[in-house]
Amino acid sequence: MDSAYHAILNQRRPRRVRLSRRGRSWLLLLGSVLGGIEILLIGFLCSRWNPTGSWAQLIHNHALPFYSALLLPFLPFLYRRSLDHQKHLLEQGEVAMATVKSRYQSGHPGPYYVRYSFRDGKGNVLEGESPDSAGLLREGSDVLVFYDDDNVDDQVAECAAYYEVIVPGQLRTVRA
Repeated sequence: MDSAYHAILNQRRPRRVRLSRRGRSWLLLLGSVLGGIEILLIGFLCSRWNPTGSWAQLIHNHALPFYSALLLPFLPFLYRRSLDHQKHLLEQGEVAMATVKSRYQSGHPGPYYVRYSFRDGKGNVLEGESPDSAGLLREGSDVLVFYDDDNVDDQVAECAAYYEVIVPGQLRTVRA
């Protein structure tokens, strides 16, 4: 097991975290795609509104694009809640070393998923499942899991997180 993993396991809370490179890339891609779709929807709606000049007629004839254009800007705020929750788990949650029990691929081609098990602070054996974004984990691999001690079903494995824990005194961080 890597010394950085040991450092995280022994680190006091709150842990310092930041968006990982994958997290930043994903947010940039998501923002770009949503921005592009919003521009296309607004362009489409403007081209349909000009001939009629009536909002009521536009909404009646093109309700789906109209309401999509209105609601799409709020999607990042919903996604932000999920990211904030994940960040909170990495900063404040319990941390355990899990062992990958199995690995499978969802569809072909599709993302890889891993099933893992770990012992919580009370000694209970818990299981979880997570996407393996890099596809590098194999059966028997170790993976950090951050979880809520009050609700052990609330967990995030390092291989699925968009944040990384900053390890004091080391030049690198551990993506978790």
